[in-house]
Amino acid sequence: MRRKETIGVRDGAGGYRAVKDAVRRYARRLAGAILAAVFLVCPAMPSWADETATASDAVAAVVIEYENLSELVWNSQDLKDATENYTTNKSNYETLIAQLEDERDYMRLLADQYEDTEDEAQYKSSANAITSTLTQLRKRLATLNRRANSVSTSKTVDSYIQAAQTLMIAYNQAILNAEAAEKSAEAAEASYHATVNKQSAGMATAAEVLEAADTMQQLKNMASSYRQQAASARFALLSQFDLTDSDSVTIGTVPAPDLEAIASADLAADVESAVNNNSSVQSARKSGSGDTYAQEALLDEAEAQTEASVRSSFADLYQQLQAARLTYESALDTYESAAITWQSAQLKQQAGMYDNTAWLEAQADYLQALADKESASMDLVQQWENYCWTVQGVG
Repeated sequence: MRRKETIGVRDGAGGYRAVKDAVRRYARRLAGAILAAVFLVCPAMPSWADETATASDAVAAVVIEYENLSELVWNSQDLKDATENYTTNKSNYETLIAQLEDERDYMRLLADQYEDTEDEAQYKSSANAITSTLTQLRKRLATLNRRANSVSTSKTVDSYIQAAQTLMIAYNQAILNAEAAEKSAEAAEASYHATVNKQSAGMATAAEVLEAADTMQQLKNMASSYRQQAASARFALLSQFDLTDSDSVTIGTVPAPDLEAIASADLAADVESAVNNNSSVQSARKSGSGDTYAQEALLDEAEAQTEASVRSSFADLYQQLQAARLTYESALDTYESAAITWQSAQLKQQAGMYDNTAWLEAQADYLQALADKESASMDLVQQWENYCWTVQGVG
């Protein structure tokens, strides 16, 4: 990911995008924000520190790289303690589920209020995304209850790695979206002042001024929300490694998706591995034999149903992976078009063909295309990680 790329413009000329488009983007990314909240409930990661560190190195720079998350987890000194903290985790999951249920109900209420408008589908989509997240949370809570204190250290470490990956992705997505929203808000503010000046000259109405002011404020609120999401994800990630948040701690970027590995995924073989590694299936298979033919039949039926459920869930996961791949390819095409348009925008700016508002809008448009591309890239990485972890029986 290249967070410091030069900013640019959307394809074609035109005025500043309506705030509804920004709100729709915010709704589409609600699921990503929810995922960041989900992993705030994970138990705090036991202490980790560089064994070579000394008292004089207390403020030494720390860089958390995506590729090294596994190493950071395995270097924890008190991992055993973390495997015993199930009661607190159960309460945290239950609290978060209740909060997300309220958020889902609110999205449904908005969908009803905006029925038969173009915003209805976005609110329904957000409600569906939250419902999907709730389903995963309930599954994790059920798994937590089943495993109790019998969870192996290896599986616990894997769950910490998975949580850290999700938090790191959520942090990077929020940062990119915040930068794009902040530039959009800056452009909206310039547009607002321009509208005020037009009103003074009798070229704009009071209603147009109010609309411009509302657009500006909503975009500022959106930018602030993304910053808060980034701060929450950063705090949760650092807490997992018992790191104090400071300027000396840097969270690295998320690598690009491995398209070759994704394309070579063997669904038939992977689903069998997912079934065999699934804790519920393993538990069903270890339930023993019944004392009677009827009891034996019931146990066999329960095992078959559990396996069928895992197969169905894995098939859904595979479809989500393929959908994320197509979304990424589409976002990449859009970004490449925006990059070409940016080159033209630079020439126009040098030639004095843009006023301040138009130039800010051009920058905001490209930043949004960049954020969309990188967010889609990280979504694909996340889906691939989920796929791989499920194959291993984690999650």
